[in-house]
Amino acid sequence: TALEEVDFANNLGIDVIITDHHLPSEIGLPKSFANINPKISPDYPEQMLCGAGEIFKVVQAIILKERFGLAPGAEKWLLDMVGIATLSDMVPIKGENRAFACFGLMVLRKTRRVGLLRLLKTLKIDPKRITEDDVGFMITPRINAASRMGISYDAFKLLTTTDEAEAEVLVKNLEKANTERKSTTAYLAKEVRKMIEAKYSPYFSNKVIVAGNPSWQPSILGLVAGSLAESESKPVFLWGKEGSKEELKGSCRGIAGVSVSTIMSAVPSGVFLNFGGHHQAGGFSVSYESVHLLDEEIEKAYLKAGEVGESVESYVDFSVDPESVNDRLLRDLEKLSPFGIANEKPTFLINSAKISDLTFFGKEKNHLKLIIERNTWPLEAICFFVGADMLKKVEKGMTVKIVGNIERNFFGRNSVRVRIIDIV
Repeated sequence: TALEEVDFANNLGIDVIITDHHLPSEIGLPKSFANINPKISPDYPEQMLCGAGEIFKVVQAIILKERFGLAPGAEKWLLDMVGIATLSDMVPIKGENRAFACFGLMVLRKTRRVGLLRLLKTLKIDPKRITEDDVGFMITPRINAASRMGISYDAFKLLTTTDEAEAEVLVKNLEKANTERKSTTAYLAKEVRKMIEAKYSPYFSNKVIVAGNPSWQPSILGLVAGSLAESESKPVFLWGKEGSKEELKGSCRGIAGVSVSTIMSAVPSGVFLNFGGHHQAGGFSVSYESVHLLDEEIEKAYLKAGEVGESVESYVDFSVDPESVNDRLLRDLEKLSPFGIANEKPTFLINSAKISDLTFFGKEKNHLKLIIERNTWPLEAICFFVGADMLKKVEKGMTVKIVGNIERNFFGRNSVRVRIIDIV
């Protein structure tokens, strides 16, 4: 959407190449030397590349013309970065993205990046056993925390440094930033919820949640919006202010069947200063004058744009008894990995699960471990950040049905365990 900026560069004689993977805006594309985006190239077979996947395709295209001394096949060592990005950016893990995720993990397990190896050591992750879950839950939050907390360059340096001492300092910086990010996000989430409860109470008929405050930090709002969209099952638009800038900046998150990009495109011209994104996530900027119109215009835009795509229902893939949860089953499941959007982990209903023991773990004792009786060895089932609703359903000696995923547990002996989604 940077029409004026690209025109300005063109007038200075600068060639601008834009790479993007978001949906193009209705205002048209900048008149750049090249616009590289699979979503404006209908013949390209993979429309849902993430930004790093797209850049890798640009690299491949360039070295077809000139290798610049790069040895044949050497570009494949870049796939660790492409794999991390593909698994982190909420794109469907199928087609070319599945190849990037799969081969990206292969390269990641052999990575020579000093900073990344230092980070994995700190996180107690064995590089040879790294999985998509390690990327999504451990590596990605720390890389993202750098940009959210204003030290983006530290993340870049961590991934490119060849100096062991620098890597150690950078990992400490990222760990500190991630801790601060969690604290700031938790505080902001409480503030946002308090505002929403006051704003929409007692009857919540709005289809979209819109809220903002100039004191809110825009870089954190995406995380809060995502959490809120998930818990309320409604699209969420949140705005705040960055430093002394004259405009307000915001983030939005969608839900299954509702596109925030489509909603923003349906908002009348002039309300947003700028906006962009895809179906599930986006960003926008708005002036102080127009921010008062935001609630009403976004609500109208939702009603005008309607729902897009199909709604997604939760379901169970297989029903099994505890005895069937074994290493052979897990090896078969691992052939389907890496998992992610559009290739989710299979969900199991485990019947007749008798709880022989129940314990809590973690610093705050907010994670649950169940031990399930079996004829062979006991089966372990865990749930992180267990909620009060689930606690009411479990008690030592009870026989329950567990909905969950089957995964490998590398702590202690290499074994099979269940990651609990729900107790029914």
